[in-house]
Amino acid sequence: MTRRFGIFTLQHAPLDALTERWRRTEEMGFDSVWIADRTTTQYPTLLH
Repeated sequence: MTRRFGIFTLQHAPLDALTERWRRTEEMGFDSVWIADRTTTQYPTLLH
């Protein structure tokens, strides 16, 4: 069995910035990128 690793990223950024972020995670070797299906302002310190 092969282990695969994904990463969860916040999508609170312009699309160009997100695309670059996701490219970097791929270069780091992650197998998948996950995003939330809903946005929230519950954790404002995570967005900066």
